[in-house]
Amino acid sequence: MKYQPDIIISVHPLMQHVPLRILRAKGLLKKIVFTTVVTDLSTCHPTWFHKLVTRCYCPTTDVAKRALKAGLQSSQIKVYGLPVRPSFVKPVRPKDELRKELGMDEDLPAVLLMGGGEGMGPIEATARALGNALYNEDLGEPIGQVLVICGRNKKLADKLRSIPWKIPVQVLTQLPISNQALVTIGPIRVYRAQFSHAGRRLGHSYIIYLTQDVKGFVTKMEECMGACDCIITKAGPGTIAEAMIRGLPIILNDYIAGQEVGNVPYVVENGCGKFSKSPKEIAKIVGEWFGPKAEELAVMSQNALKLARPDAVFKIVHDLHELVRQRSFVTQYSCTT
Repeated sequence: MKYQPDIIISVHPLMQHVPLRILRAKGLLKKIVFTTVVTDLSTCHPTWFHKLVTRCYCPTTDVAKRALKAGLQSSQIKVYGLPVRPSFVKPVRPKDELRKELGMDEDLPAVLLMGGGEGMGPIEATARALGNALYNEDLGEPIGQVLVICGRNKKLADKLRSIPWKIPVQVLTQLPISNQALVTIGPIRVYRAQFSHAGRRLGHSYIIYLTQDVKGFVTKMEECMGACDCIITKAGPGTIAEAMIRGLPIILNDYIAGQEVGNVPYVVENGCGKFSKSPKEIAKIVGEWFGPKAEELAVMSQNALKLARPDAVFKIVHDLHELVRQRSFVTQYSCTT
């Protein structure tokens, strides 16, 4: 093989069978460690699983059961959670401090509205519905605020900024940077030195943003989540895992048919959030959470924290290191004997 790797880590459902077939044909199965990091939380494509892998890292017990059913041995399976950026392990800073840096109201409860890297989905309609639901007409004042992440959708960001809101609405867009960009490959985020432009598409989402009102201020997703009390997003596994680490109740407003379908019941049935495609219904839920149903919001936050696995990436990396170390020791011992 050209690169002569010690270990191969697959994070894609279609990258098990062909690579393993090649390794077997070249007699390299005992020399190279092959591992799979499954990035679906519940329902997942059967091609994620192959009996010849050294290790299969599953984010949940549901996925581990599917791996066993597919023929893997329990010794091949580890349930560590879904790996997210190490920065999510750090203690979250005080909400008022984060809100101040993001140009938000320091006291009002906040909802994070996301539309992925492309800023797609009914973001404008949902933001407008929230603008109505989070404004108390009787008191003539807001009961909450909205933080909107538009990704690369500058047109949407400009449109939202032009609306005369009755409540605080902060709109963030992506910042192009030239060095040490933090990017996403699938749901797994990594540093990439000398990355020429953060706008190049290497994955499903980007997590570096610039606010229009706070000139030159760069923030990260863990800070955006840390500044808010709940989140509205599609059922992407990475965002769900990050939101749970931050204890954010989740309102799922869409999903990709197939792999993301199971993420909806995973969130709802575990008491971590709700599902609705209706902007008005979503806004109503948030309005209730910031008002008469504040206790429900608190309970869901605790449920999310119970499911959170902030140390998943460290456990996976540690196990990978051990696998390579053991394989190297066995190879050296065999050569010596």
